[in-house]
Amino acid sequence: MAKKVEKTAPEKDAKTAIEIPAGTVYTIEVEGKKAYLRKPDRHTVEAALGYAMPIQGRPQYVRAGEIVLLGCWLGGDEEIKTDDDLLVPAAMQAFQTISKTAATLKKN
Repeated sequence: MAKKVEKTAPEKDAKTAIEIPAGTVYTIEVEGKKAYLRKPDRHTVEAALGYAMPIQGRPQYVRAGEIVLLGCWLGGDEEIKTDDDLLVPAAMQAFQTISKTAATLKKN
């Protein structure tokens, strides 16, 4: 089961016949099926992190990734959204698109 996330340049995917916009676009590939995602906005990140880092209870990483996958979906093979065997690995990869820029806090 091959999975990969890569940044791609604007192009037209022949299989799905969608126009891929310029900017940060991620391609997730699972078992030959592709999904194209835009960069997650703040609201999508906040919703996903609510499941990944809950105040109470256990983290739900698959649900967090599914929020990113569905919230940032530009196009691709619709089977990824409906088939659990494709959705779960795609969701885990989609969660990785959340930027992890380091920040520091200093007391002055």
